[in-house]
Amino acid sequence: MSWFDASFRLKSGNLSQIYEKLLESGGVFVYHKTPHSTYAATDPQMYDYIPTNPDSLKKVHMYAAGTPIIFRTRKIYENVFRWWLYCGLTPNCTTPPNTTRTCPRNYIDDYHSPRCHRQDQSSLNTLLGNEYRFNDSRYT
Repeated sequence: MSWFDASFRLKSGNLSQIYEKLLESGGVFVYHKTPHSTYAATDPQMYDYIPTNPDSLKKVHMYAAGTPIIFRTRKIYENVFRWWLYCGLTPNCTTPPNTTRTCPRNYIDDYHSPRCHRQDQSSLNTLLGNEYRFNDSRYT
């Protein structure tokens, strides 16, 4: 399964490097890195639905959720995709109460409590961090 945001454009038809990375990772590849960690743009209320180690998320870059390439492998379906879907169908997981998607540029770092929540992007990156033991080089 692949899904791309409408703003996504392929510049080359040669997808061999992406395919190799998909095989190495067990079925998932993301690549549009944001300038901050997953922790910095994830409201802690989401951890009630997706348990994780918030301190470990400080070490994991956040990647855009608009360009994942996901193979439907058992590992990815059972450990990532299914939970991402469940979170998306649970309003307080995707959009915890009193959160905003807009992150203040002068206050988005790993040393303060998050002041924003990137919804599906926060949940996907948290799940990927959990699955790959907080080593984002394994799926990027």
